[in-house]
Amino acid sequence: MEKNQTPYGFHKVIFVLLILLFVSMSASGRDILVTQNSLKPKNITLKSSDGESFDIEQAVALQSDIIQHKIESHVASGGSFNSVTVEVPNLTGEILAKVIEYCTKHAESSEKTGELSEKWDGEFIGGVEVGMLMDLFLAGYELKIKGLNDLAANRIGGMMIGKTPEEIRVIFDIKEDPLCKKSKSPKEGESSIRLRWSRWTMSLHGDVQL
Repeated sequence: MEKNQTPYGFHKVIFVLLILLFVSMSASGRDILVTQNSLKPKNITLKSSDGESFDIEQAVALQSDIIQHKIESHVASGGSFNSVTVEVPNLTGEILAKVIEYCTKHAESSEKTGELSEKWDGEFIGGVEVGMLMDLFLAGYELKIKGLNDLAANRIGGMMIGKTPEEIRVIFDIKEDPLCKKSKSPKEGESSIRLRWSRWTMSLHGDVQL
């Protein structure tokens, strides 16, 4: 054997060490993955402003950016990994139940096909009364559920198109507009109302930004 030649046994040892290192890193990766999964709360409960509680799956909770953030904050602050309760102070049980219905359907659709027919969305939002429609619009905005917010906004916008301020007041049960109090004349007030509703209608359809 030449003096500068590296012994075969040395290469074998290096090779074995590399394999062991790779296996160790793979095992560590799996441990990290398991740990991350174990940090996900097993039981998630939403509590409405009137005290009603709703147990939901994590996939349903993640439809809302706000609820997801609250869950992450709960875990990060040392909260229980087994369960977490999220207060939803601005929504009654009736409204929250409707929001959960929407989120559940979209969570199930994402897991199965990733798509949801427009027919279901149309039937869902078309089947609620005006008061609930407005509540769902605000709930989607407050909880950052973009799909729900857009869905409600589109129906509201459609109901306003082509309507006079008087008709809009009747549809949405608007008793008095603050713009009328600030106006110097009835004519100016009526013009302000028309402009306000016109701009809101266009903003709901993405034509302008308020």
